[in-house]
Formats: sequence, C-alpha cells, structure tokens
Amino acid sequence: PRRYLDSGMRWGADGAEALEQLDPGSLCAAPLGEVAADVATVLETSVATTVISYDAHGGYGHPDHIRAHDAARRAAEVLGIPFFAIVAPGDDAVADIVVDVSSVIERKTDALRAHRTQVTVDGDRFALSSGPFREIAAEEHFRREGRRPTAARRAARQEESTAWHELGRTSRVVACVLAVLMGAALGGIGTVNHQWGYSAGFPLGV
Repeated sequence: PRRYLDSGMRWGADGAEALEQLDPGSLCAAPLGEVAADVATVLETSVATTVISYDAHGGYGHPDHIRAHDAARRAAEVLGIPFFAIVAPGDDAVADIVVDVSSVIERKTDALRAHRTQVTVDGDRFALSSGPFREIAAEEHFRREGRRPTAARRAARQEESTAWHELGRTSRVVACVLAVLMGAALGGIGTVNHQWGYSAGFPLGV
C-alpha cells in the first residue's frame, strides 16, 4: 500500500497552478506510470467494469485532480475498461451519458455537506473553495474518453473476472487440495535433487 501526499497548489493569473517545490511523497512528484499502476491494481482487485474520474482539467485545475485523471485514464486503457470523465456545469462538451439523480438528491446533498473541508452547502446550492455558489444538479453528465476496448479484450476481461469469492465451495476445496499436493510434490523434488547433510543426517532441500 502507498499513500500519496497532497501536492498543493496556488492561484495564478490563469487559475490553479502547481507549486514550484513539491514534496517527494506528493502525488504529482511520483512518476505517472507508478500512479497508473497503483490505480490499475485497485481496478483489478475490485474487478471494476467502468472508471469515472475528473476531466482533463481536473475540475478546476488542481494538479492532483489532473494527475488523477491522467493516471485513471491510462490504467483504464491498459486494462481495456471504459473511462468516463465528469462533464462539469458550463462545459460545452457533449455528454455520452446523463444520469437522473433527482430521486436521491437528498443523499447527494448530505454527501456534499459531509465534505465540509472543501464544500459549503446552503440549501439546494453548494460552493467549492474555488468558486461561487452553484445549484446542486439533479442530473450528472459523463463523457466517454480514451480508446475503446476491442472485442477480444472485452472477452478476455470477462473471462478474467471470475474472482475467488465467486467460486463455489467445491471448487475452492479442489483448488486448495491441488495447491497442497503440488506444493508437496515440488518440495519433495527439491529435497531429493538439492540436499545436503544436516547434523542429524536429515536431508534438507535447497
């Protein structure tokens, strides 16, 4: 497990900017490939079928948000998983998917209110530390980005998605028995082929 530190930011003439000096442990200081590999590990472990992240601008330009977009998109492309970017209000980009969340708008509002270090909620409006108040939208928009996986990759992904917890009890028992037998056989072969004398004469395999 790896924990990245906040890279920090400052406000410049054109909006959010990265700091001149980065902490070596911050997200933006780490090579993009390493961050993408960490994201890919989470995607594989959770058997994810879709990735949703910030747009290329990181929402409002925070360097860590941009890094998160780049790493998540690369991980999704490598694994052949669809990647969707959030279309922010006022963005002219055409959305591929529009989700009506009006039935759970109260839960969405409570979630925003719980993130009180970054968000201020006033009735049916909210404001980030970076801007003015906006209405809490009852629709959420997403745009598909990146290469679309081939049919072969989709089939391979579906075949790989059978996780241990999805196996039945019999399959688990058979797998464990085979693993024990294989381990014992390899251990025996190793002991016979690579042994040396112990003080009591008992052979130990390399």
